[in-house]
Amino acid sequence: MKMFRYLKKEILHVTPVFIFFFIAFNIINLTEGLLLKKAGIFFTLIDITFAAALIAKVLLVLDHLPIMEFVPKRPLIFRIAWKSFLYWIITFIVRQIMQYIHYYMSSRDLSTAWELYQIHLNINLMVAIQAWCLMLLVLFVTARELAKVLHPEKMRDIFFRK
Repeated sequence: MKMFRYLKKEILHVTPVFIFFFIAFNIINLTEGLLLKKAGIFFTLIDITFAAALIAKVLLVLDHLPIMEFVPKRPLIFRIAWKSFLYWIITFIVRQIMQYIHYYMSSRDLSTAWELYQIHLNINLMVAIQAWCLMLLVLFVTARELAKVLHPEKMRDIFFRK
């Protein structure tokens, strides 16, 4: 019974973050597909679901580290900027690893995968996608920080009740 309550609490804690990143990564994947139809690797729905779940859990674990409270007594904008920057770095790393894994799965050789990764690396596309990620992360962190300050019930009232 105790395990069930723990799992329920964890699932309820991760679900909103997972949904946000699932939608965000689908928007980013669509952007990649529209910008360059045949260049690079495009993620499947399974890849996106896995990435969203991974990022959601990593960010929730990251929230418990002391580095997240680097600017605790500063105005809210500093916390939003700091957390957005850290989350942005994490999402960048995860996206690059996922792309490399795709190349590795197709070649089954680390050096060939690295060569394919470098050949298909498109700096302009990477910068555009990272700009998307940063914008979405700033929205995400702003909403979370406001919910902490205003309390979740107040946020629900503001958005969903008259």
